[in-house]
Amino acid sequence: MNFPNNDKVIKDRIMTAAFDVLEMAYMANENKDDYRIGYQKRLLTKVKMIDFYLKLACDKNYISYQKYQKIGTYLLNSLKQIYGWIKSEKAG
Repeated sequence: MNFPNNDKVIKDRIMTAAFDVLEMAYMANENKDDYRIGYQKRLLTKVKMIDFYLKLACDKNYISYQKYQKIGTYLLNSLKQIYGWIKSEKAG
């Protein structure tokens, strides 16, 4: 919330990517076969982009390093779960 007005783009991108992650997760759950894996891969990209935007925010001191680490832990866990989901789709 403490992003300066001249850099609200980062905040907006984080929010947009977070909503996109939610949408991609729903779409991946609803679709089958190749479509599901496509949405899962897009989901991975969005989670990685959130991490990138948060790193930018941390570098510019809009968020603390501790906050970045804590959110990064959640993102890392999410990435692991998505990779496992993709692996189980390919195996099944």
